[in-house]
Amino acid sequence: MLSQLYLSAGLVLHTLGSARPGHQESDAELLRRETLRLLEPAVEARMIVHETEWGVVSTISHQMPGVSFGNVLSFSDGPSGASSGRPFFYMRSDDPTAQDARSNSNASFAVTEAETDQCRQRHLDQEDPNCARLAIAGRLLEVPSAELHVAHEALFSRHPQMIDWPPNHHFVAFELHVDAIRMLDKYGPHIDISASDYYNVDFGRDSKA
Repeated sequence: MLSQLYLSAGLVLHTLGSARPGHQESDAELLRRETLRLLEPAVEARMIVHETEWGVVSTISHQMPGVSFGNVLSFSDGPSGASSGRPFFYMRSDDPTAQDARSNSNASFAVTEAETDQCRQRHLDQEDPNCARLAIAGRLLEVPSAELHVAHEALFSRHPQMIDWPPNHHFVAFELHVDAIRMLDKYGPHIDISASDYYNVDFGRDSKA
């Protein structure tokens, strides 16, 4: 099952091509990123998740059993500068992804730093291995009421338009509970990152990540 989801995530990675508008990084920020990514793959994975704002979630279709279904979704793992590593999503209750997740919570999530200026500034194609991308496998579950304030703060701080989305459309917050990550950030084999290494990254109080 995980291999199927990883494949689905991999097939859509090259479609996430446009850099985030208005996001320009200084030489100091670029140097900081490159230093951190050399130190620990889990750190780079957390940075990519925090610095991107949308990706492709793939679920097992409840309408077409055994077929993976990919959906472009906005997400957030916390307000800017406060990375939690917990990808939160906000979708209509009747969204196909939400319905799939209720039927089978296994899901994968594809994100790439091509969404930021990292690859564009280096003139890299979105599919170039040096343009880092993640395929994250886990369980996509509705956020319980006790945690809704955390999810809403993360989502609304990065996607303020969500605050005004019509309440009669019955939007629901979901979280991807990460089980495993595959990262490709250079020529060579992918890197496997455990959920514990990913969640245990501590950027420190002064970090911008």
